[in-house]
Parts: sequence; C-alpha cells; structure tokens
Amino acid sequence: MIRKYWVLETMAARIYKFPKGQKKAKQKPAKAETPAPPARRYKVLLVAGQEDARDLLAEALAKSGCEVTHYRLDARYYPALLLDLFEKNRFDVVVPTNLGIPFVYLPDLVALTRKFGRGAGIVVVSGWVQDDFVAELAKLPRAAFLAVPVRLEEFTARVRELAAAGPEAKEEKPERLPRVLILLADAQGNLVAQLFLEWLAGRYRGVLDVRGTVLHSSDELLRIASVEPVHLFVVNFTPLWGPSGPFRGHMDFARHLKNRFGRPVVMLSGFEDEECKGQAIAAGVDAYFR
Repeated sequence: MIRKYWVLETMAARIYKFPKGQKKAKQKPAKAETPAPPARRYKVLLVAGQEDARDLLAEALAKSGCEVTHYRLDARYYPALLLDLFEKNRFDVVVPTNLGIPFVYLPDLVALTRKFGRGAGIVVVSGWVQDDFVAELAKLPRAAFLAVPVRLEEFTARVRELAAAGPEAKEEKPERLPRVLILLADAQGNLVAQLFLEWLAGRYRGVLDVRGTVLHSSDELLRIASVEPVHLFVVNFTPLWGPSGPFRGHMDFARHLKNRFGRPVVMLSGFEDEECKGQAIAAGVDAYFR
C-alpha cells in the first residue's frame, strides 16, 4: 500500500514538475484586506445669521465628513442659547461668522466659546477685517481667521486641521451664568412686555442668563409660578382677566403676587398719573415704569 502511494506521488511530480517527494501545496484563499477605519466625524457648531451663506458653509462641512449643528444667531438672546448648546454638547470646532450679523458680536462669540466651549477650536469667517481683532485672534491656540470671499476647500481644511489637533486643556463641564426667570403678564397682542424682556436680556448679556415668558392669562402665570423658581414678575397695565375673575384689577393682582411669592414685582403703565403710581407702591409693587 505504501509502495502504491509512492508511485502515484512520483508520477504526479513528473507530470507537474514538482520536486520528487513533495506534494502540491494547497493555496490558501487570500485574506480580505481589513478596511481602514472611517475618518472621525468632527462636530462643528456653525453660527451665522444669513441663511444662504450658512447653508453653503454647512454643506461644505458635511461633504468633508463633519457633523454640523446649525445656529441662527439672534443677538438679543445668543449668550443664553449658546450656553445651553455648550452644556449639552461638546464641539470640536466652533465657526462664528458675521454673515448676516453685525461684526461687533464676533469678539463676544469668541470669548464665550473660549470660556464655555470645552476647548473647542475657533474658525472665524468674516466679511469685515479688523486688524486688531485678527491680531488678537492669532494669539489664541487653535484659532484661525478667514476673510470672505473664502475658498470652501481652504475653509473645510482649516476646520478639520483644528478639530484634529484636539483640545489642549482637560475637558471640563462648562460654567453656567446665574439664571433669572421672569414672568411677564401682558394682554394679547401688546408688545410692551416683550420689548421689556428683550431689553433686560440685552442689558445683562454675558452676566446673567435672563429667561422670560410673556403670558396672557393670570391663571397661566400663577400655575407656572407655583412650580418654577420665578425671580421677577412684570405686570403690564392691561387686563388679564374677565369681569368674573378672582382679581378686582391690576393692583389687586400685583398685591396677590407679592404676598404669595414674595418676589419683586414691576409694573409697566402708560398712565402718568401720580395717583396710580402711589396705588401701585401701596399694593407692594417694587418699581413702576411709565
């Protein structure tokens, strides 16, 4: 039996030119090449006011493999809204622009990003070049300035370069500004209370996180105040209830707010009568604006 197999092996060696006494090696299937891991999708926050420009930059970033968060800047509220974004998300790069936004807000956007952005890189895109601002930005780590018109390839390459560099400092939970909740009582369609809220938010921008809600019903105001830590009530001199309501008038409502919640009450009025102001102060109103 052994002789038989030796003869077969020798014949096969002669026919296929194998060395005598050596069997044909079995060819192992080629291993599939391990695919390269996909490039990391960097998280980018794009702050702009002009929709066309924002969409153009966002599309370029998305094509380069970045995950883009859009933010349409409203200069009256942006500090508080940006802080919310920074608290809930970690961005590799923040792109502040003045496209559709006054240039004066760019330094504030950069300062907020540096303070609360958890070490995010900064790429400023601006149609206005101010030498001192550009010089200060150049001193910052992981920051760049690109003037409009900008080549999209250069823009995306700069963003990815700063994102890949990573934060220099250890990531920490962003700080928070002290939050102030204001409830404003105003009649339907009256914009006085809304303008007052916008003025307060702008006045304390970067110092306090001013939040406010304009309500057109005394019942809704009382319901929210009973479950939320309200810091200030603003009552406009306009009716919030019908004849069958529990309050006899504005002064009675202001007195109720003061007695029940013990928080400051501000009254807005178009009446210049000193008697009205005296009645408001007597009802517990802390400030009366005409």
